[in-house]
Amino acid sequence: MTEKITQKIENVIQSIDEILEKIKNCSEDFNSNSEIFSTLADLSPAGIYLYQDRKFVYINKATERISGYSIDELKKMEPMNLLHPDDYKTVEKIIERRERGEKLEAHHYLRIKHKNGEYRDLYVVSNTVTYKGRPAGIGIALDITEQKDLQKKLAYLSSHDELTGLYNRNFLLEELKELIKLARSNHYSLAFLHIDINKFKEIINLYGHATGDYILKITGQQLKKLLKEDDVIGRLSGDEFGVIIPKLEKIEAVSKITEKIISSIEKPITLKDKEISLTASIGITIYPYDGKTAEDLIKNAEIAMNHAKNISNKENKSKYMFFSYKLGKQIEEKIKLKELLKTALEKNKDEFILYYQPIVNLQTGKLKGFEALVRWENKKFGTLPSEKFIQIAEETGEIINLGKLIIEKAINHIQIWKEKGFDDFKITINISSEQLKSEDFIKFIEETTKNLPQKDRVTLEITESILIQNVEKTRKILNKLKDLGFSIAIDDFGTGYSSLNYLKEFPFDFLKIDKSFLSDILNNKKTKAIVLSIIELSHNLQSKAVIEGIETEEQAKLLKDLNCDYGQGYYFSKPLLFNKVENLLKNPYFQI
Repeated sequence: MTEKITQKIENVIQSIDEILEKIKNCSEDFNSNSEIFSTLADLSPAGIYLYQDRKFVYINKATERISGYSIDELKKMEPMNLLHPDDYKTVEKIIERRERGEKLEAHHYLRIKHKNGEYRDLYVVSNTVTYKGRPAGIGIALDITEQKDLQKKLAYLSSHDELTGLYNRNFLLEELKELIKLARSNHYSLAFLHIDINKFKEIINLYGHATGDYILKITGQQLKKLLKEDDVIGRLSGDEFGVIIPKLEKIEAVSKITEKIISSIEKPITLKDKEISLTASIGITIYPYDGKTAEDLIKNAEIAMNHAKNISNKENKSKYMFFSYKLGKQIEEKIKLKELLKTALEKNKDEFILYYQPIVNLQTGKLKGFEALVRWENKKFGTLPSEKFIQIAEETGEIINLGKLIIEKAINHIQIWKEKGFDDFKITINISSEQLKSEDFIKFIEETTKNLPQKDRVTLEITESILIQNVEKTRKILNKLKDLGFSIAIDDFGTGYSSLNYLKEFPFDFLKIDKSFLSDILNNKKTKAIVLSIIELSHNLQSKAVIEGIETEEQAKLLKDLNCDYGQGYYFSKPLLFNKVENLLKNPYFQI
């Protein structure tokens, strides 16, 4: 776009040169009443003027529009008085040479002060002519203020992010290249930080895109204020920012800077009557240790950021991580897994095996049912637990196909056990947000379970964070599933955006307490109080409380005393293959 505008200006300039040449050819016999000259001048959109003895001799009508002054006013003024002070010397030299009779053709940009006080940008082509036997200057002036303004705006947009006003990704990349050259020449290090706002998509779903844009603007402003003048900050994309710290005397200093950035991001943002709290994941690379090119530093910082994000999502707090080549190898492995996962779901579905972890009634010790857990038996990587590939499936969109496969296998197993006389148990199946949002999910699950009379034997488990992504849509889907007869469980309660306000919106049968609460429940009164509160909350909402991750007899007994309904974990049993479940169904009691 900028190149097109520049070309347009150049074309106009060429036309001005041609017009000036025609005027100059008839200027030896010039006078202001010349019919040829007056006609030519009045038709011109550009300002045409003749000056001698530092006064205007002739001015056309277009000059009035350009300057804001009338022809009579201009004739009483010295041309030099219109100029911007910075252009005065250039024009003065040209006039002095003309006064000496030097034939001088000049092309130059200058600024004049309009009558309203604003400066206008002009492109001027001028030459020396003879008027009444003495040297004079004749010129054509084109007002290019709008074009200049547009060029400046386009130049700004080519290097800046329109929303935040920060540098954009392309400029940040070019700046990093230049700063690497300086660092190499001066033998010092620099750092690149890749910053990502955690769960930003959920915030947008909850509060709307306008709020999301506002948060990005505020975050960008906070980061800009926090960093030093030499530091460079830009918006990489979406909710991601990049920071270059160009002169790094001590690598340890990066940690302090990063911690300040996290503290700044975590300051609550006030929006009307609400406060929104953010967390961030940050990946860090150091030149020259983590890459010798700008592209490598950015790529490796993103790798480190993604690794930090995985931990951050689990711990629900900000996290930063320095890149290491070990992380790089993990990413390479992840890329290979993506390819193998797609192939397996298309051609080798039997590689996905369901394991079943028992869920036990903590008050009676009787088996309540099982949670279906998927494992991937891959020839190259061996047996992979779900945490190794579920996230990859979500990132690639393969989670839809994988989810359907899990549901089909689980329903088939239920029917096999039913034919053998085992039908007093529930199967819990995890449902991802992508599955729940997919248009054919309801139709698919209806079709898959059409031969299953007791739909309530299937519990569909969704994570707490899914609830807030689209409250109205999620509520409709869950109500439809309830109408079909399925049970609903909310997983990981207490680790995300726990809100009693949301709980009242949705139909659910089980509230599943995250296993992280069990780590210190035996010796931490506050943890015990929180778990008890969730159990009582569940009961008050006419649902059952389930807790996962029970590993010891002491934990099981305490949870029984706290009146928790159900529990699961290695204390009872590790996940079992389909052919091992039958033995447990025959002897469905555990000692608590």
